Amino acid sequence: MTFYIYTWTRPDTNEVFYVGKGSGRRDITPKLKNPLFSNVVNKLKQLGFEPIVERIHEDLSESDAFEIERREIALRGRRDLGAGPLTNLTDGGEGMGGLVHRADSRAKMSASKRGVTRSAASIAKGAASNTGQKRTQETKEKMRATQTGKTMSPKSRRKIGDAVRGRLYSEEHKLSLASIVQRRAPRSSATSPFKGVNLHRSGRWVAKITVGGRQQYLGIFDDQVEAAIAYDVAAHKAFGAGCYINIPDKPARVL
Repeated sequence: MTFYIYTWTRPDTNEVFYVGKGSGRRDITPKLKNPLFSNVVNKLKQLGFEPIVERIHEDLSESDAFEIERREIALRGRRDLGAGPLTNLTDGGEGMGGLVHRADSRAKMSASKRGVTRSAASIAKGAASNTGQKRTQETKEKMRATQTGKTMSPKSRRKIGDAVRGRLYSEEHKLSLASIVQRRAPRSSATSPFKGVNLHRSGRWVAKITVGGRQQYLGIFDDQVEAAIAYDVAAHKAFGAGCYINIPDKPARVL
């Protein structure tokens, strides 16, 4: 995905009053949550004018787009800071730099969203707008970093459970989930570095595998490597060559 920098300009004075970064149809989307922007657009329409929307930089990476957006806003100046004509409420770039909501504003925003249930049409519209979009590796790393070390509260867990309880999944979706599980590496919190292997209270190693939603007991072993091989054999038999294998360099005849 590539990005661009765009401007909104007053046709009556030829003055740029908004600078933004976007992709797709972002440039022509009104900034309804920005009161300064909305005031300018409404006044222009009352005078019989339509704002001029223009892309001034195109085919940019996300990081370059953020940098240029910040530079353009700093160069032209923000109206709310008394530095220029721009109605932007942030300094540009990722993270909404420069925007600090007052405590009462945060409380109002929170109250307005509390108990609100999105309609099926709204959910479908949101899903459609994200269809086909691919996040850059840089964005993925930043998202992962923000979640690292976070622990979900019991309340959040209950809400998620309530939301998915009773949901019907298509067969295609079930197969997709099963495929992810089959290829997934063992969890770091497990008692063994091998998938399907756990330490028994006796001090030996138990091998298990889940196939079709049912857990199968594969045996108990003195050596966790032996237990890992037992899992590998069962996984290869149940899921085929694309599944996760603990010891991939094991001879093919074993699997």
